[in-house]
Amino acid sequence: QIVSDRNGILYAGVDDGNASVYVSRNKGETWSLLRRFPETGGPAQAITIDPNNPNRIAVSQRKWDDNAGAKIYLSNDAGVTWTVLDAALPNSSGAADMLFNPNGRSLFVQMNSGTLYEVTL
Repeated sequence: QIVSDRNGILYAGVDDGNASVYVSRNKGETWSLLRRFPETGGPAQAITIDPNNPNRIAVSQRKWDDNAGAKIYLSNDAGVTWTVLDAALPNSSGAADMLFNPNGRSLFVQMNSGTLYEVTL
């Protein structure tokens, strides 16, 4: 998945042996590694940026089997530091899509199974 913040910075989630996120600050001309997450087994599938705060990014790691323990990571400083959201989500293959609530206090998470959760931040 590739997303853009309101300033035109692009973020791309990939699987290069780990779930990784690359960033481009020049409209995709060049890319640099922003973060390689430590767990192996699938891509950084869902990426979303808070529309009210472009420094706030959420990334979901997808794993390819049920009960895989996929994770959601959150950065409040444009990817410099990351924390794992302890969201009490089911142990599944991960989030297919995510969206910040416009009020900034929660994250909507659609799982690969199709179920929807609201995670308080």
